[in-house]
Amino acid sequence: MADLPSNLPQILQSQSQKEVSANAEDDAASPSTLYGRNAPACAALTWGYLGGWVPVASVPTLIANGTLTLTASVTCYIRKLDSTGVVSFVTSIPTSWPALNGGYTPLYDVVTGTATVTSWHDYRSSTLFTAGSGAGGPPTGSAGGDLTGTYPNPTIASGAVDLSGAKVTGNLGVSHLNSGTSASSSTFWRGDGAWVTPTAGSGTVTSVATTAPVTGGTITATGTIAVSDFVASGASHARGTVPDPGSSAGTTKFLREDATFAVPPGSGSTPTGTGFVHVTSGTQDGATVNPTESFVMACSDETTALTATTGKLEFRMPYAFTVTAVRASLTTAQASGSIFTVDINETGTSILSTKLTIDNTEKTSTTAATAAVISDTSLADDAAITVDIDQIGNGSATGLKCVLIGTRT
Repeated sequence: MADLPSNLPQILQSQSQKEVSANAEDDAASPSTLYGRNAPACAALTWGYLGGWVPVASVPTLIANGTLTLTASVTCYIRKLDSTGVVSFVTSIPTSWPALNGGYTPLYDVVTGTATVTSWHDYRSSTLFTAGSGAGGPPTGSAGGDLTGTYPNPTIASGAVDLSGAKVTGNLGVSHLNSGTSASSSTFWRGDGAWVTPTAGSGTVTSVATTAPVTGGTITATGTIAVSDFVASGASHARGTVPDPGSSAGTTKFLREDATFAVPPGSGSTPTGTGFVHVTSGTQDGATVNPTESFVMACSDETTALTATTGKLEFRMPYAFTVTAVRASLTTAQASGSIFTVDINETGTSILSTKLTIDNTEKTSTTAATAAVISDTSLADDAAITVDIDQIGNGSATGLKCVLIGTRT
């Protein structure tokens, strides 16, 4: 309130355009109406408030006039968030209300009925325009920048002080470490927070234990430590060092698991004896050797359209053979129609209980929806092998090949 006499321009009864003077004085006093009740905007449970300029993080920020829809039949605690200036309300009484707390500034508490506001208290004069509320004095709310916590008692944030930065210069004084007590040219700062003289290293070894292949322990006074060579595989096997290869220099001997150096069996371009040898079938060192073989059968040329027919190809087996897999492929895939189907026969009898098929637009039986099933895996020496095309589709397929995969019997 102004002094008496008032320093405000007075509105005289006799003057004209009194509303102009009244509005001018309202404009001058408008900062004091910040967050005040805006009566024309209030109705039922709607609470209107006036905006204005407020400092947010030291930056003048314009808060617009606004409204809140209050909760019926409770006390609504209206407050503004200091970090943003935004107005809100809660229905549970905040801690220490109506004191400044938790980064909020109390504005009003409003009692509501079922449909209207019944009463209110205005705390703005004791919070909004006092020291610590943004109108001068110590700051309030959440701290930022290199500080953390809340005002008026923030702390330095973790990592805010960079000792490697250009702003940190000089040396840390000894007096800042345990007040410099016992600090000297012969003492060092220890992890337990004390200046101490390092203890000179000294002492006597009183016991040396050993484990294989090192032997000779446990030595408590004097003794000899030895390292033994490894022992050949078998019941008496033991780890150790590499045996002495002998006094004769050479490049042909290799260490074997029987703990001796020997030249591997076999020499020249064709290995012999019990070393590595190349075999096609039969036995080697008592073991049966049967590498996988394949018979690739070209059943047509590459360009002529294939038709359903028997005896598309015939040949005789050069030796007895065990079939483990069969395949078929096309140079040109069939576009549509019935599924392309192939049969393989031994002496006129199919070796397949489920025939080879190649799905439309595919070139190989390996991707067929239905895999072939072999019913006769044993092909006799000199048996007549024939290939039939049992079924085709739209007639666009070309270049049929069939493959027998297995081992010699």
